[in-house]
Amino acid sequence: MIIEQGLTDAEKNAALLKEAETAHDEEVSKGRAEAHELILEMKKTAEEKRLELVNQAQLEVNKMIEDGRRSIEQEKDKMMEHLERDIATLVISATEKIIGEHTIKQDVIQKTIDNLKGK
Repeated sequence: MIIEQGLTDAEKNAALLKEAETAHDEEVSKGRAEAHELILEMKKTAEEKRLELVNQAQLEVNKMIEDGRRSIEQEKDKMMEHLERDIATLVISATEKIIGEHTIKQDVIQKTIDNLKGK
């Protein structure tokens, strides 16, 4: 009877061990699946963030390019104004020397500048 009880207990313990191993294997599999899902989610999030940063950088680059173009255009306009004024001054100086007048008024200078601009 003791031997039979020992065999029955051994069988029960073996069954319990088998159940515990199965439960353990299931938990390990479940943990691996969750870890895999977590890794996939992290990769997706990282890719989305990377794309967001790339797009943001592209916007900043485009803004810098546009600001540079605008700055160059403003500098060009300033240079053209100075050049037009210098040309008008030279024309007036040459005219004064030719006709001998030194009293050409500011309105004549402005008309000369406007004529040079094609207004």
